[in-house]
Amino acid sequence: MIKKFIFGLAIICCVVACASKSAQPKPKDPNELPNGIMQPVAGTGAVEGGGFMPEIQPSQMPSNMK
Repeated sequence: MIKKFIFGLAIICCVVACASKSAQPKPKDPNELPNGIMQPVAGTGAVEGGGFMPEIQPSQMPSNMK
């Protein structure tokens, strides 16, 4: 009987501790990015409609490098 009471008390304490930890508000991160699609910033070299990977054009190797 006593063991069941102590076990039940321990379980209740764990549940209360976990519930109170999640109820605390999260601290606001000043560096957090806003939700949504990222937009290019003018003056940084970002191009509107540009892709992630650069487009590389094939070309011949210069003759002095062969």
